Amino acid sequence: MSYSGFDLSSRTAVVIGGTSGIGRAIAHGLAQAGADGVCTSRRRDKAEAASGETEVLGRRTVRCESHVSSRE
Repeated sequence: MSYSGFDLSSRTAVVIGGTSGIGRAIAHGLAQAGADGVCTSRRRDKAEAASGETEVLGRRTVRCESHVSSRE
């Protein structure tokens, strides 16, 4: 599905929690609108899976293992 009125080509989207649930649906929608993505998760395997789904849509991704409640 393409969003003709919502073009994010040449943009990068960071969706915290973008590897499951509503966050994953939002990340997919942003990729369908043309955005590349930064996939973050506490678990690397989830970030890998979400990144793979985004790349199938022809977008570039960065995989990042992170925990948003940790300053490290």
